[in-house]
Amino acid sequence: MTVGEETMPITVRDEEYLEAMYLLRRSKGSVRLKDIAEMLNIRAPTAVEALERLADKGLIIYEKRGVLDLTPAGEDVAREIYSRHQELKEFFQEVLSLPEDVAEEEACRIEHHIRPETLERMTRLTRKLRDMGIRVE
Repeated sequence: MTVGEETMPITVRDEEYLEAMYLLRRSKGSVRLKDIAEMLNIRAPTAVEALERLADKGLIIYEKRGVLDLTPAGEDVAREIYSRHQELKEFFQEVLSLPEDVAEEEACRIEHHIRPETLERMTRLTRKLRDMGIRVE
């Protein structure tokens, strides 16, 4: 994925921060540095570096000791990442009958690396099997 007129690659780590911010904003209504650090199991100074990089890419609004939020472009990327995560988790739970915690862990590992075509096929298979009432046990 790239952002803006200049090609600025979005790394896997960038995606993790954006998704964390998206989820925090959905659950808490706002995003704080402390919450991001806790969610990603990192120290605050490490998060600051990443947030500054994301701000430089135009994906977040970040002011030290101030505003911390996704830009519209950042929200689009975060929403896409979250959607991939949810589709993968559904596949693992509904098609492969994996326990929720395992499905969650696997989705987190794969969501940043899966090709769009592969995910689309997995999603179509999940829907088709769901519509047919088929579930692997």
